[in-house]
Amino acid sequence: MSDPLTTVTSVFIKRCPGCGGIRGSLCDGCRVRFVGGRFTGVCFDAGTVTGRALSPYDEFAQRVVLAAKNGGRTDVLQDLGLLAASICVDTSSSGDASTIVTWIPSSRSGWRTRGYDQGRVLACAVARGMRRAHPGQSGARVRPGRLLRRVDRGQQTGRSRTERLVGPTLRWLGTETIDRLIIVDDVVTTGSSLQAAVSLARANGARQVDAVALAAVA
Repeated sequence: MSDPLTTVTSVFIKRCPGCGGIRGSLCDGCRVRFVGGRFTGVCFDAGTVTGRALSPYDEFAQRVVLAAKNGGRTDVLQDLGLLAASICVDTSSSGDASTIVTWIPSSRSGWRTRGYDQGRVLACAVARGMRRAHPGQSGARVRPGRLLRRVDRGQQTGRSRTERLVGPTLRWLGTETIDRLIIVDDVVTTGSSLQAAVSLARANGARQVDAVALAAVA
C-alpha cells in the first residue's frame, strides 16, 4: 500500500521538463542539450536585423519551451532567460550603452489562461543575466521595460502559417531615446512578430536593435 504522504508530496515535486528528473528546474544536462554547444545562437530573419535563438525548435526544445510557457513553469522560463542572456552579451557592440530588454506581449486570452505574460518573465530574466555577466561595468545599464502593446486580441498559437505571416498589430509605448534595445520572444516560427517589433523600434529611434528568442523553426 502506498504512503499517502509520499503520493501527495510527489505531486508537488517540480521535475526537469527536459528529462523528467527531480532537479527542481531545468537540470544542467538539459541546459547543455538545449543550447547544444551553440552559445552563438541559431540565426533567423527578423526583418532589418538577423535574430538569434538558443535552439532550433525541435522535439526536445518544444517540450521544454511549452512546459515553461503553458505549464506554469516560470522557474524554467527564468532559467532559459538566463541562458539567452549569453547571446545578448555576445552580440553587444556597445557594452557601456544603456540597454532596455522588452518583449513581444502575450495576447489577452493567453495572459488570462496562463496567469502571467511569459514574455515579461523572459525579458526580466534576460536583463538579470546580462547584469550578472558585467558586474564590474558600472556604466552598463540594463533593465527590462514594457515598450510594446498588442492591439489585436488573438493568439498566434493555433493559426495557420499564412495567418501567422501577417503577425500581431503592435503599438509603441516608448517615450525616450534608446541606445540599445533587445526584443525577446519565446518561439519564432515565421518571424512576423519580431519583424513587426523591430520595424516599430527602428521607426521610433532605437539606435541598436537585437532580436532574441529561445527557439526558432528551421
